[in-house]
Amino acid sequence: MPKHRPLTCLLLAASATVSAYPRSDLPSTTFSHKDWELVCDNTRTCRAAGYNEEDDGPNATLLLTRAAGPHQPIKVELQLAEDERHPAPDQLAMRIDGRAVGIVRIEPKSSMLTLTDAQMRALLPVLLKDGRIAWTGQGTTWTISTAGANAVLLKMDEFQGRLDTLGALVRKGSKPESSVLPPLRAPEIQAGPVSQDKPPSSLPRHRPARSKPRCARP
Repeated sequence: MPKHRPLTCLLLAASATVSAYPRSDLPSTTFSHKDWELVCDNTRTCRAAGYNEEDDGPNATLLLTRAAGPHQPIKVELQLAEDERHPAPDQLAMRIDGRAVGIVRIEPKSSMLTLTDAQMRALLPVLLKDGRIAWTGQGTTWTISTAGANAVLLKMDEFQGRLDTLGALVRKGSKPESSVLPPLRAPEIQAGPVSQDKPPSSLPRHRPARSKPRCARP
């Protein structure tokens, strides 16, 4: 089981819009195995997160996002934990099994590092075997464990109906992409009627507004 449970703020925030008002007739799932975990919301969009191994350098999270439906691309992002001892640089050199696969640059607005298509294609096969994935910058190296990735990505394929299709991540086959499950519409939230008989009430002055919960640092 991942050491960063409950699910990272990253996963929760990404899923909040569509799952804040879940419906029992719409599918969703969560799954975890070793250093990886999965959240699929009720539109069939899935997000898988992998972490570094215990005591293997500073903390990092690798996030794979894929929407439902045929021919959907995979977005891969890296998030570095806030750590005064290991501040995040503007860019990192990425290496897979010791082989250089280019530079990953941080996005100032989101504090995330997004992999290029070429880096993503190099990464995916390594996640399914016992390879080493690392990013280095300013003398610090961040790594992501592959333990559990195979099982989690297989579960993602299963939930989205991609097993044995050309676009599957794990169990590829010859089935056409047209057989993949389609995306589902996010549930619509309808406001209830507002009474016009009396003015809206307000919070007492002595009661402070409730602040949003803060996620603990890893």
